Amino acid sequence: YCMALMQNVRLEEQKEIGNQVNLLQLAPLRDEVKVAALTLALMNIVGDDVLRHAVKNLKPAIAWISPETVGRIMARVDFARARTALVEYCLALARDVGEARKATLKREIETIDAATFGNGVKASLLGIALIDVVGENVLEAATKALAPEITCAPPAAPNNPAPDANTTANDPNRDDTG
Repeated sequence: YCMALMQNVRLEEQKEIGNQVNLLQLAPLRDEVKVAALTLALMNIVGDDVLRHAVKNLKPAIAWISPETVGRIMARVDFARARTALVEYCLALARDVGEARKATLKREIETIDAATFGNGVKASLLGIALIDVVGENVLEAATKALAPEITCAPPAAPNNPAPDANTTANDPNRDDTG
């Protein structure tokens, strides 16, 4: 991706990066060390600005999605209410999602909709699918903006709570005669 952004990287440099990637895959190093080595090699060829731009553009595709993040963003989201509105809003905010990716997303949502999971699981799966396409920040902004339209109502307070034993025992209207 970095090479495509630069469009002027010599073939020898591209091959050298390819060789370094192959060597790093086989190296008995921690992933963090491999990432740092690859980052330095790319920075030496394409520069800091291009590398930052590439990482920003590819972040949705390469980022790990934590369950905590999905749970926080999608808390109280009602899948049935969000499956169209939230998706369309996210795509409008992102503006750079290709037609093929939109079609794939639509199929993913249809699969989620057809599943027998409960609302919470379906909403989380919708969140993961959207993060994959538009990123965490766009999804979070969209869920906040659409909250009144896409969230479940808070749990209702019980209509007739069980009487408190102390309250009932002290009730002057209570008839204990039988």
